[in-house]
Amino acid sequence: MIFLEMDMNEGSSKVIFQYGEMNGKRYMKEMKISTQTKYGNNKEMVIRYKNVKIDKRINNKLFKVD
Repeated sequence: MIFLEMDMNEGSSKVIFQYGEMNGKRYMKEMKISTQTKYGNNKEMVIRYKNVKIDKRINNKLFKVD
């Protein structure tokens, strides 16, 4: 997914995803979230992922559900 837009009762939100590639694998590099309310309030937030480690072979036992 590259772009997501949602209309809500109080306004709308838009999310833009940016991806990077490392060792032939894609990962999410940045997410930009913009909101617009019916009352004219604009907000923007950017989330950046740093020190990303790809394919470190996490033990599947960590995800076991009893």
